[in-house]
Amino acid sequence: MDDFHNLFKIFLAHGIYDVVISPGSRNAPLIKAFVEHENFNLHSIADERSAGFFALGRSLHSKRATILCCTSGSALLNYAPAVAEAFYQGVSLIILSADRPEDLIDQGEGQTIRQLGVYGGMIKWEAEIRVQELSRRSMNERLINEAVLHSEAGKPGPVHLNVPLDEPLYGIAKVEERQPQIIAQTDYQTKVGPSSLERLSHVWKTSERPMLVIGQSDEAWLGLENLKQQHPGLVIMTESLSNTEEIGTVAYLDRVFMPEMELVAPDLVIYLGGHVISKKIKAYLRALPDLKVWRVHREDYLQDTFGALTEDLRLADSEFIRILTSFEPKANSDFSASWHHLNEKTLELHQEFINRLTYSDLWVFNQILSTPMQDSVLHFANSTAVRYAQLFERPPGVRYYANRGTSGIDGCSSTAVGFASRSEKNNLLITGDIAFLYDLNALWNEAFPPNLKIVLINNGGGGIFRFIHGPEKVPQYQRFMETHHKISAEHLAKAFGLNYFKSENQEEWQSHWDLFQACDGATILEIVTPRTENAEILRDYFNFLKK
Repeated sequence: MDDFHNLFKIFLAHGIYDVVISPGSRNAPLIKAFVEHENFNLHSIADERSAGFFALGRSLHSKRATILCCTSGSALLNYAPAVAEAFYQGVSLIILSADRPEDLIDQGEGQTIRQLGVYGGMIKWEAEIRVQELSRRSMNERLINEAVLHSEAGKPGPVHLNVPLDEPLYGIAKVEERQPQIIAQTDYQTKVGPSSLERLSHVWKTSERPMLVIGQSDEAWLGLENLKQQHPGLVIMTESLSNTEEIGTVAYLDRVFMPEMELVAPDLVIYLGGHVISKKIKAYLRALPDLKVWRVHREDYLQDTFGALTEDLRLADSEFIRILTSFEPKANSDFSASWHHLNEKTLELHQEFINRLTYSDLWVFNQILSTPMQDSVLHFANSTAVRYAQLFERPPGVRYYANRGTSGIDGCSSTAVGFASRSEKNNLLITGDIAFLYDLNALWNEAFPPNLKIVLINNGGGGIFRFIHGPEKVPQYQRFMETHHKISAEHLAKAFGLNYFKSENQEEWQSHWDLFQACDGATILEIVTPRTENAEILRDYFNFLKK
């Protein structure tokens, strides 16, 4: 058998150090090779679903691939939610799965499934390493190089290396130390050709109402301030997860877009960044006639979010902003003024409503996001937590993260744990009760970081379904959709060794919030809010904004 010790030098040569191992037997030779290298950062996480999201969180912070290593069979399937999130959010992961030999597949052998192709279209690339065929040594080295290069080229994403292994798995003699082949790759920066540049410039000149929409992003947004100055007539729409400087933009889209409001419609929309949370802006733009949309991205597939795509521009955001800044200036206009006036008006109405707000989910979010948190990181679980965050100004110096690639509640806590385990900053996870309980094994982690604190908003289960029109018309929807429960996190925190506080009203909130912030080490603050009143208060809030 070829020695994985030599093959895994390729990962190190590419600067890939993070490895999350899901314990097993079939992957013993892989584990042995990783342990033999002192330079790998190794983490052992028994729950594969949690392990997948933990790895995703580490890659989010490092902006490099993280290796996931598991045994054969259903272990590989349990990585799937994290693989899907990584694919759609654009995060590098390298899944290294041990497997049975090909002749044992579909033959009644334990822990054996058809592993190749298990992720379908949710990975960028896939291959199989056959280490027991010495004639394939050069090919195996090339495949590991390819795995790293594919995972990080263009828009990053997950790749899969499957490794069939025959017994014996233990006590294998080590082959001679050698240096494997290392393949470097120069990433290219796509440029816009002269004819395309001329076409774009013409559309820009003839557009009277241009709008820039920025979705989820962790970009530095170099050049955005210059763009604002060059084109004051350009309306820039941002969300909380855009992580942009909000001065000069129309932010907090869910409180700006009200169906009854008369809006001056754009004739050109430029869409940068990842997914947009707001259903309101998507519905609004999809309904506009004669709209032109430019999508700026580095994906391998075409994405027509607003149903009016006319230009598919596979460029880095900074390169496109440079190009747009060079175009003919767009001066102040009635279009830009009307949107900024609407933004200011809804801010005033928002603040007026908040000033008379009673204890509820909305009240809690206002209290948390009004707290100074300079140089901190906030993580939001799906689905109500991240949507409430849309309604409030982002505290200065704070970065926002959430799993909005697939927008599932699985893995929200584990992703935050993985990110915080690499971060030197204070990290805060704001989660709902169902997302917290669904990913409870995030707490079962020997590397649980002391710099991560959790705000658990417990409204009795699945509050999102009280806000959505329709579920209340379904018989027994509270049982089958809302997931009503009476579980407290107190004993769960104790079982996993975390500090714990609990608040059930405004008075308890203030004292426990101060204790929570001052507490050293990983801590949970459970905030119990009124299950039925939350939806009524939020509906009143949106009705008030329509004034």
